[in-house]
Amino acid sequence: MKPVQHKTRSRAGAAIFVRDAHEVAHARAAERRVQFLAEIGHLFHASLDIAQVLEQVLIKSSEVLGQSNAVFLREGDELHLAALHHPDPAMATQLRAFYSQNPARVGEGIVGCVAESGQPVCLSGLSSKDLSDLSSPAYRAILSHSAPATFLAVPLVLSDQVIGVFCSASRVPGRRFTPDDLKLAQAIAEQAAVAIENARLYRELQERLRQQTILYEASVALSSTASLNDVLNTLSLHLCLALNLTGVGISLAALSRDRIVPTQVYDTSGLIAVLDEATGELYQRLSTALEVASQAGQPGKPPVLALRADQPQVSPEEQALLEAFGAQALLIIPLVVRDESLGLLALYDSRRPRQFSAEETALAQALAHQAAVAIENVHLLESLQATYDELQESSRLKDEFIQNVSHELRTPLTFVKGYIELLREGAFGPLSDEAHHALNVVADKTGQIIRLVERIATLHLMTQQKLNLEPLDLNRLAQEATERFRPVAEQAGLDLRLELTPASALVMGDPLQLPQVFDCLLENAIKFSPQGSQVALRVHSRPGVAWVEVEDNGIGIPPDKLDKVWTPFYQVEGHMKRRFGGAGVGLAVVKRVIQAHGGHVWANSQLGQGCTFGFALRRLDAGM
Repeated sequence: MKPVQHKTRSRAGAAIFVRDAHEVAHARAAERRVQFLAEIGHLFHASLDIAQVLEQVLIKSSEVLGQSNAVFLREGDELHLAALHHPDPAMATQLRAFYSQNPARVGEGIVGCVAESGQPVCLSGLSSKDLSDLSSPAYRAILSHSAPATFLAVPLVLSDQVIGVFCSASRVPGRRFTPDDLKLAQAIAEQAAVAIENARLYRELQERLRQQTILYEASVALSSTASLNDVLNTLSLHLCLALNLTGVGISLAALSRDRIVPTQVYDTSGLIAVLDEATGELYQRLSTALEVASQAGQPGKPPVLALRADQPQVSPEEQALLEAFGAQALLIIPLVVRDESLGLLALYDSRRPRQFSAEETALAQALAHQAAVAIENVHLLESLQATYDELQESSRLKDEFIQNVSHELRTPLTFVKGYIELLREGAFGPLSDEAHHALNVVADKTGQIIRLVERIATLHLMTQQKLNLEPLDLNRLAQEATERFRPVAEQAGLDLRLELTPASALVMGDPLQLPQVFDCLLENAIKFSPQGSQVALRVHSRPGVAWVEVEDNGIGIPPDKLDKVWTPFYQVEGHMKRRFGGAGVGLAVVKRVIQAHGGHVWANSQLGQGCTFGFALRRLDAGM
């Protein structure tokens, strides 16, 4: 019995050994799976370049699953090959070429059925015929070269939506996928789905950032552009870059806004073609249709027209427009500002019949709106420039006319003044008292005309003629001006007072022009001061500056018109011109002469309480 007992113990020990070996093998396999999942998890998190990551994951998966692995991603009803690993490089190239031309379709073949049902499939011991019966028709032609014996397909699911399929296949005889392999494949699919979604979100974020950057750069460029050609070039460049376009066609409404001009075609290099007027007529019809649609649609959102060469229903006009651009895809957007159409944009791609996404269309519309505003601003700027040029020309002609008239008046006025003096001196015989009085009046009025002509000439010369500067004492100039105007003030019943500064008031000035400033200020003050009031001429000085003020007790000037009194020929009120006379030249002469000397002028006034006009110049001790 002892040998029997020994044999029984040996069998029990062997069973325990086998069980322990299986457990150890199972534990090691589980450890390898955990380590494998950790490694591919690291791969998925190491980069957002999902194509490269998937290739690396598939290579890694060939160590624990089948030798051939692939990931298909769903786009609509099609499944496009996103990544592939095959031990035979030639077969890998063949498969990539095949799927690039023949994407799998949802509901067809094993991959398509997994994508449709969302359930995994694990098949073992398959023959070529078995796979042929289960595969899509297009795939059967190459099965004879690569038919696997074991096949596994697991859906990539994200938020209950199948976004793709992970496949693994093996041609190793006897190799069968186990439930643990299926769990491992599902774990791979789960991580792949999350990584693909993260990469998609990152690409979307990057694309939106790129588009926003382009939109911002276009906005800055368009807002700083004053030329229509620059606006169109800038718009086309940013649209081509933002949407990966072949080119942009731009047709602007004529200035009359009642027709469409020939279309200009741009790419990233600038203007490349001008389409004929027939295309413009097509644009006109489309523009009318879009305007009608805009009126019927949502206000503030102009409609767009998207055309593709592969569309089953395309009107003859639309087909002609596609052919005019040589386009496979065309997106037409109105240029609208303040509900007024300025023209049309045609965004075209001549490489493929692409579908413009909602985001791309929104970006194009945003750029079109900015461009429409810039184009309208250019039109307004051109209109303003034309108006400004007309005003400048009118001003030039006016100045020229005034200068010519003043020049022509000088010679006869000189003769008139000379003959008046001869008559007053009795050169042509004795005169009665009445005649002397009449000649005095004529001489006075002639002097007024001569002073007016000289001041008009001064206004013109101050912008052209250089000053003859020399040291001048403002105290002395003020005394001389007071002496000249004291008789005039006394005749008007005014008290003319002079206040000089004890300090130096020496400045660099033109001896012909600065005296005119004193004369204009005193004449203005006396003219508007009521009888019995006072006019004061004051000279002030301090280190670095000397200034002069003329104060009266006249009628005053409204605050809103005070700055305008320095404008040539300006009259505060029409009735003032008839009541007080004058041509509105004196204060303009004061300002131009003082500014030519590097000084400045000012005016203070209160209605009914008089005015104070003044000017300041650098004192000679301050340097020039």
